[in-house]
Amino acid sequence: MVRGPWIEVSGEAEAPEGTRRSDIHWVYFSSVYFYLTGTIFFLYLARILPATELGAVVVLQAIATIVSAGVSLGLNSGFQHFLSFYRGRNEPVILRLLLRSSVLAAIVLAGVGFALTFGLSESLSPLLFRSPGYAAMIQLLGVYAGLATAMTILQGVVLGLQRWVLYAARSVAAYTLTYGGAIAFYTVWPGLRSIVLGWILGAAAGCALYLGAMGTRSPVATGSPAEEERPSPGLPGTPLYRAVLAYSLPILASALISTSATYVDRLILASISNLANVGLYNYALLFVAGSTVVISPFSTVLLPRISEHFGRGDGEAIRRMTRVATNLIVLVYVPFALAIAAGGPFLLHLLVGPAFVADGLPLAVLITVAAVTVPSQVMTNLASGTRRTPTILRAALLALTANALLSLLLVPRFGILGAAFGNSAMYWGPILVLYLELRGTGLFSFDLSTLGRVWAASVAMALVFGVPLLFLGYGIWPVIPLAFLGLAVLLAALRGLRAIPREVADWLVHVLPHRLSFAIPSICWVAACDDCGHRGTAGPSPPT
Repeated sequence: MVRGPWIEVSGEAEAPEGTRRSDIHWVYFSSVYFYLTGTIFFLYLARILPATELGAVVVLQAIATIVSAGVSLGLNSGFQHFLSFYRGRNEPVILRLLLRSSVLAAIVLAGVGFALTFGLSESLSPLLFRSPGYAAMIQLLGVYAGLATAMTILQGVVLGLQRWVLYAARSVAAYTLTYGGAIAFYTVWPGLRSIVLGWILGAAAGCALYLGAMGTRSPVATGSPAEEERPSPGLPGTPLYRAVLAYSLPILASALISTSATYVDRLILASISNLANVGLYNYALLFVAGSTVVISPFSTVLLPRISEHFGRGDGEAIRRMTRVATNLIVLVYVPFALAIAAGGPFLLHLLVGPAFVADGLPLAVLITVAAVTVPSQVMTNLASGTRRTPTILRAALLALTANALLSLLLVPRFGILGAAFGNSAMYWGPILVLYLELRGTGLFSFDLSTLGRVWAASVAMALVFGVPLLFLGYGIWPVIPLAFLGLAVLLAALRGLRAIPREVADWLVHVLPHRLSFAIPSICWVAACDDCGHRGTAGPSPPT
């Protein structure tokens, strides 16, 4: 029997390293922490920086992100996939070969990232900031871009080894130093330069921490000298590197295109409008990005697990994995996203300030489109894990093209709202290509009836919560009772519509921490599985 996005085969619980309950909690915690630290960082900047300087920080971050995505050559995904693939085949010699190669690639490409950013500084300053005075700042940013490139590659290696706890703990430390260091430096020496120095500190620490995670004693990292020099049967040698690069280059192109698509609306808004509008618009995007924290652990774990089962040739396991993962992310994300869309103006007023309430409509547009297309996250991991990377490339190309064209057409007339419609192409473009190209493989499976019932319950909740706020205003007293009413409607509708399949309920009970086992009866009630036998248990065998 197969359950959940971590697979259980032939009735016997397979529990490989990296799929334990505590590991899932660590991955989830690190994902939540990443978005919280980033959100707190930008909320703090909104209180202390003028809108123009806030927009400059957004553009600087965009430059570094695009450079690191491009210069990394997609090797973070390449090493992640092949390490998991050969881990599934139990090939320790090839694994060690890949580890050494990843460190060398990280060092070389970090230098390339620095040189590229430094060399483009004189051109980017007048183009994106409308002033040559930012050239020196971009040159300093090159140090961060180079370190971020190396950190991206090394992070993919740790994920490929499926060392979830080490990945999570060291990611938390790196995020803390990146954003905490920026705030600390700015407090002591106010100025944008101090923010960049904080980013550099965090990226340097992240590289060191991930290197340490790779070197920690494990069956992959150890072995006798004789074994090290003895070729493994079928060791690909140089063709191995070609295979990694051939896998990674489409990922590179898609990552570069996707990253550019993520930021192109902001860059067009900066060049056509002004940095102040970029600073305002960034908060709508920040809330949308932050909303994905509730499903980010699925993507973190899904690619290595698909790659491992692909290495074993277990297509049925992959098919059931994608079905349950799709049900899960829709169940978790869609109600959360629609609640944010309904209460967006209140959240913006409370957390950022009255000046940002105008972002409520762009936020609702962006997050609703993200909710409709959220299954694309499973499709992207499926394409990566089964080496269909050209599909990802075509999806990213459509996203970039549509975002750029829509932004150029709509920003001059509609400003921030036009940028939001352009950015929405980041969601509907990829899912269109991914679905059309993956449906013929037989590996992607979803239950349309279940997804429809989750959407019906979520829309009912959003209407009960959001519509009265249009008339009562966004003060805290109308919001709190309406939020509880909306939650009650959601839970009752999920139960009444039987929107949660048994296999999803099994997974939810399994990942629940022991100290929260008192919530198991509530989960069973909402899932309408009153006779499932979960009450008083710690959940079924760990799904792998």
